[in-house]
Amino acid sequence: GATLVIAYHPSLGSAEDMRRYVGPALETIAREDNVVVVYPDGYRGHFNDCRLVADYPARRLNVDDVAFSRAIVDRFARSDAIDPDRVFAIGFSNGGQMALRLAIEAPDLIAGAAAFAANLPTPDNLDCVPATRPAPRVVLVAGTADPINPYRGGRVSVFGFGDRGEVLSAEQSASWFAQRLGL
Repeated sequence: GATLVIAYHPSLGSAEDMRRYVGPALETIAREDNVVVVYPDGYRGHFNDCRLVADYPARRLNVDDVAFSRAIVDRFARSDAIDPDRVFAIGFSNGGQMALRLAIEAPDLIAGAAAFAANLPTPDNLDCVPATRPAPRVVLVAGTADPINPYRGGRVSVFGFGDRGEVLSAEQSASWFAQRLGL
């Protein structure tokens, strides 16, 4: 079976937006390396990541996006299209937070995650129960001048609106994974 990559879009985005952002590169790799890429749509433009303070509908209604992700993997695994041991989650912003949620809460589901413009929530803003060990492969890509997701940690808001609570710094997020993986 192929490798499966689930690509989660940012806040107020869509599957089509995410495909437009990363599809040209991902789909070139997919064709060359036996990879299936899936672009799910979040509920009303958002995924229910682990941030307690987030106020968008997917969070308020406690949409089970972990179960949604499991259903995606199960669908492709049942058809033998993918190898369930080679599933990866990638995402940008809210989608990156969703990839991180899977890495810490459902490491049995994914082999790794890549999060762009997303740091781990602070302990008081974390609303999921981390597994004993996170997914074994995690990539964090953060910009030092990001106006929404602060590289050095702190409050996340969308230009003064849409409070998402506090996050760790990019370095603290990486350290969190390193410590739990014994690195």
